Amino acid sequence: MIKTDSVSFCTPIVAHNLDELKDEISKAQDATTVEFRRDYLTPDFNDDFIIQELSKLGNDKDIIFTYRSPDEGGQSDVSNSTRFNTIRKYLNSNINYLDIEERHLQDFLNNFSEGTGDIQLIVSHHNFDFTPERDLILTQLEKNSKRANIVKVAYKINSQADINNLTWASMKFRKEHPEIPLIIIGMGELGVPTRIFPEIVGSNLSFAPISTNISAPGQVSFNCLKNIRVSVNEKEKTHIFNWSNGLWQNHNW
Repeated sequence: MIKTDSVSFCTPIVAHNLDELKDEISKAQDATTVEFRRDYLTPDFNDDFIIQELSKLGNDKDIIFTYRSPDEGGQSDVSNSTRFNTIRKYLNSNINYLDIEERHLQDFLNNFSEGTGDIQLIVSHHNFDFTPERDLILTQLEKNSKRANIVKVAYKINSQADINNLTWASMKFRKEHPEIPLIIIGMGELGVPTRIFPEIVGSNLSFAPISTNISAPGQVSFNCLKNIRVSVNEKEKTHIFNWSNGLWQNHNW
C-alpha cells in the first residue's frame, strides 16, 4: 500500500505484444507494487486476456493501472472516450490504483459518476520539458489533490535548482496535507537521484523497471537501484534521511 510514512518501489509493466506481456508479468512476480501501462499495447488488444494475465500477479501486490493520455506521454493516440471505455473493463479486476491526468480529471469524473469502487485514484501531472518555479509546482499539487487519494507530479530536471524546487513544494504541500501520499518524480539524467532516493523530494513511491523496458526517461533498473541503496552504508543513509527530514526544521516552509 502506498502510504505517507514509507517509501516503496514500483515495477512498470511495459509490453508491446503478447510475448512481452507474459514475460513482463513473469518477471514482476517478486515485486510488491507494479504499474501496468495499457497505452503501450494497441487499443484493440484483447483486454480480457490482459485481465487474465494480470490476475497471475495475485492479490498480494499493489497494482496501478495507467492508460496514459497522448498529451502526457501516452504511447497510443486515442481519445478520452476510448481510454475511459477501456478503463471501465478493469474496475472489477485485481487493480488497486488508477492513474488519471489532472487535465483530464473532470472529463473522467463526468464519465465515472458512479465512482471506481475500492480503487484509489492517483491524480497526476507530467512535464517532459522542464520543472516550473516552486510556487507553480505547489499550485499543481493542490490542483491534483482536489479529488485524489494520491497526488503525483513528474517534471524534467535540468538543474539542481529544479530538485530544490520540487523538495520545497512537496514539503510545503505535505505540511498542509499530511494524510495524502505523494509521488514526486524528477525525470531525465539529472533527476536520477530523486528516483534512487525518493526521500530527497518527499516522495512515497519511485518507479524501477525489472526489464529493459522503461516507461519514463531517467528510470533506473530495480537491480541497479537496489544495489546502490544497499551499498550506501548506514551512516550515509542516516545523513540522507536526516537531511530530508531536517528540511522541516531548518526552513520556514
